[in-house]
Amino acid sequence: MPKNTVLLTTRAPIGYVALSANPIATNQGFRSLIVKPEFDHEFLYYWLKVNKTKLERHASGSTFKELSGTALKNIAIRLPTSKAEQRAIAHILGSLDDKIELNRQMAQTLESIARAIFKSWFVDFDPVKAKMEGKQPEGMSEEIAALFPDRLVDSELGMIPEGWEYKALGDMINIFDSKRIPLSRSQRKARQGKYPYYGATSIMDYVDDYIFDGVYVLIGEDGSVKKPDGTPFLQYVSGKIWVNNHAHVIQGKRLVTSAASHGERSEGW
Repeated sequence: MPKNTVLLTTRAPIGYVALSANPIATNQGFRSLIVKPEFDHEFLYYWLKVNKTKLERHASGSTFKELSGTALKNIAIRLPTSKAEQRAIAHILGSLDDKIELNRQMAQTLESIARAIFKSWFVDFDPVKAKMEGKQPEGMSEEIAALFPDRLVDSELGMIPEGWEYKALGDMINIFDSKRIPLSRSQRKARQGKYPYYGATSIMDYVDDYIFDGVYVLIGEDGSVKKPDGTPFLQYVSGKIWVNNHAHVIQGKRLVTSAASHGERSEGW
């Protein structure tokens, strides 16, 4: 397939779209669409990307829905007659995609920094060790440094800051898995609404009701959805939501916070 081929999954699942940056070889697992010269390939890419529901409506099958080549050809698309206008629209959407990707990379960098700080403060206890040596902990204000003790004490699991203790996670959290209710795709389609429907890794849909209201941490339950590094997917969610049976729904008990805002701790994880 040549460069700029639009790649579309048409079965289990339907509607994943990609655009080839180079000449490629493909198999029968998806449709490879070579756009005619009078149309813009990026416009088609974005149209398919935002019209997943329309694609699914044209699919057929009992066990797994599949969008046939014939059905795909018969889908009507509204588009500017001018290729230049199609390209201009695609350029705007492409610019937004670039900004989204940049923000994603920034968020990933900030998350890495946060993990490093957490490990330094609460696993390696660097602030405590610095205070034991009579030094000001690096990279923190005096106000925050004052929250850390200046002594490590022995425990059954090793050295920990004075005043700390080990707890089983079960002693710290409430688990609301019994309230989870999975909805099939057809059920969700019949119950479209404004409330997020969460799966193991992300929002899967929006439905007309909710079963949770508050601040929660969702942990991917199934091994099939673990991250490349072997860790589970985590989602920090709040408000009125619905969760299926592929994510543990947990919330901290009274003394363990779910969220912190403007220096205040709220009840929960």
